[in-house]
Amino acid sequence: MDKVSTRLRWVTVLLVTTITVTGILAFALVAGAANPPVAPRQIYNADSLPQFSAPDREGLRWVALTTTGIKPPFTLQTEATFSEAGRFWGFWLEGTDYAKPLKFVIHPEGSYSLSNAALPDWHPFIHIRSERNRLYLHVELDGSATLRLNEELVTRFGAGTSETWQAGIVFDSSLPPVWHSIRLHGS
Repeated sequence: MDKVSTRLRWVTVLLVTTITVTGILAFALVAGAANPPVAPRQIYNADSLPQFSAPDREGLRWVALTTTGIKPPFTLQTEATFSEAGRFWGFWLEGTDYAKPLKFVIHPEGSYSLSNAALPDWHPFIHIRSERNRLYLHVELDGSATLRLNEELVTRFGAGTSETWQAGIVFDSSLPPVWHSIRLHGS
């Protein structure tokens, strides 16, 4: 009887501990502990781009989201639906130490490109949807950057240590994607 009683106490302690730890973790997740970081100050927030005259450069349309430099840390988030099959969209980033802007674009056939070359360098990524997609870029003060696509990590890379940055939207058609949200946060 004494061994059964001791085992029952240990099982009870283990069960209570497991339930407590699970509850704390669930509360932390609900509170946003697993969410990727977003810079504190909102700079741009829209459901669509205003009427714009996007310059055509390298056969692409480039739309700047600010006219002044952004200071790190900053976060760029966009969500859109492809407007035409075969057309890609995404965003661009340019630091004072960049020779050419860095483009992060996605293609409806399931590939992305992160490049500053004129032509995209496509890589397959299974989390790209043929319809609505969400892109996320966060650059820290030390220049480390994180790219996410539909909440999935694409890559982490060194963006550079520019003191100020420019950022915007880029797409390869006169018909832009259907924007659902465009957000830029800085410090």
